[in-house]
Amino acid sequence: MLGFDADGVLIVSDSGVADFDRGRTVSRLVVMQAADGRRYFSYRRDQMLADNRFAKIWIGWHWAANDGHRHMIKVMFNPFRSVS
Repeated sequence: MLGFDADGVLIVSDSGVADFDRGRTVSRLVVMQAADGRRYFSYRRDQMLADNRFAKIWIGWHWAANDGHRHMIKVMFNPFRSVS
């Protein structure tokens, strides 16, 4: 299964919580270290574009283990979002 075990994961660096999906350019970078010492990253960004639209970009590993057991890879690029 793709992903890495959530047991023993430490957040090494976190640029801080960002208020996503609100119609402004924001980003967050998180670096995690697994129990075996290997490091993983996650980068999420909402980039404002013209006409009240924004590009939603997320690459790397999800910083939370949604199922409580594994961190999964996340890749998303959606340039067609609009601010509601």
